[in-house]
Amino acid sequence: EDRKETIRSVLSFQFGKDIADRIMDENTFGTGRFPYWKIQRNKVQLAMMSEERGAFSLTVDGGKVVAECGKNIVNMMDFELKGNLFAIGVIDADPGIRIGDETVVMKNGEVVAVGVATMSGREMTELKRGIAVKIRHKAKK
Repeated sequence: EDRKETIRSVLSFQFGKDIADRIMDENTFGTGRFPYWKIQRNKVQLAMMSEERGAFSLTVDGGKVVAECGKNIVNMMDFELKGNLFAIGVIDADPGIRIGDETVVMKNGEVVAVGVATMSGREMTELKRGIAVKIRHKAKK
């Protein structure tokens, strides 16, 4: 129970209380030893603590949970994502995104990838050059 509340606190700091509560429901639990905690729900991994960043890194399944809350979302144009998402391919982005935030990349209302923002949400929509999101995981087709 102590580990679950500690994980909820880290998630609240990183994403906000609403997302932390959505991720850490009664079916979710944390496994592993610090700093390699994993968040799992029904044997599906949602996130893992990153020792280098000191924050949780989302999986695509975790990105779907975050997307339900409507935060940290970057909408991309309709093309096949092969690597990182560049600013030229961004339609719009959550203006609350900051550099280093975990982001959920969506295309046509579907989660297609998760990664780390390399520019703010405002910059993603205004700029036409540079990497907007460094992609970590892509959804399987």
